[in-house]
Amino acid sequence: MRLGLFSTIQSRPGEEAEALRRYLRHARRADAGDFESVWLAERHFTSYGTIGNPVVLAGAVAERTSRIRIGFAALILALHNPFQLAEELAVLDVLSGGRLLVGVGSGRAGVEARALGLAFEDPHELFDEAVALLPRIWSGEAFDHPGPRFPASFPGARLRPQQQPHPPLLRAIVHDDSAVAAAKARMPMLLGRFPRARLAPTVDLYRRTLAAAGATETEIEALVARSAALRHVVVAPSDREAHAVAREAMAGYIARAHEVNEPHELDDFLERACVYGSAATVAERLTEVAELGLGTAIAWVDFGGIDPGRADHTLEALIEEVLPLVASAGE
Repeated sequence: MRLGLFSTIQSRPGEEAEALRRYLRHARRADAGDFESVWLAERHFTSYGTIGNPVVLAGAVAERTSRIRIGFAALILALHNPFQLAEELAVLDVLSGGRLLVGVGSGRAGVEARALGLAFEDPHELFDEAVALLPRIWSGEAFDHPGPRFPASFPGARLRPQQQPHPPLLRAIVHDDSAVAAAKARMPMLLGRFPRARLAPTVDLYRRTLAAAGATETEIEALVARSAALRHVVVAPSDREAHAVAREAMAGYIARAHEVNEPHELDDFLERACVYGSAATVAERLTEVAELGLGTAIAWVDFGGIDPGRADHTLEALIEEVLPLVASAGE
């Protein structure tokens, strides 16, 4: 099993710039410490995330790292013109040496869309059109697209992504219907913080939908192995200490989540979304992801305004203690 590192760049008030710099420092450490990937969300204008332009930040990550994959979890296609986005991502893929992973989602973009002056009735229809356009644009060939959302006469592109035919596309999964859509499109999944009781049925639904669509067992296993699940993670010397740290950080996270209409009850969300404990406990919990055939567990260590030293400790513990314990899981 592989480990990824995720963030929306949450911070304490007044420390947003430092949180951005800390993320870049964490990305460099993850690159040196055998993490497989580093991931960015797309959030705008709220304390839930201080990123603004994830493509710009991903470029900074690419400049400061050498081998780690750089992923989006996920870009909200409702907020972008796909022609412009595809061009920006092609530049990023070339400059990173072909390390890009493009996670996309339809997103609940109400707060961001209103702030950007955008209006749309059905973000899912918009998503379907945009995600189908990205590979065509990356091909570099000219074509006319009648719309309905993004009508264009595309003249073709000289610069294409380094990864051919294009960077991997993954779909953010929040509900089972998006898991079904991902399977029908042969896209790996980026699973949100599903409770353990729900994670296995969703992966099983994905497998069954792939099989019904004619995928071979080899294809199914490969797509599941390229999929990932996100978890908040806190590592401390003892399970008891980790629980106290995680509960405080999760309270801060939930306060920020209300700004984007994402309500949670503290103790319930802590238990279903956060992996916390000693290094051994965290390794055991993360192994549950590998047991489902998923190839990557994505850890969110710097969330809810957690003390930066605590986030640093969790990242170091994941590299030095947890990763050696989980590396062979799922083989």
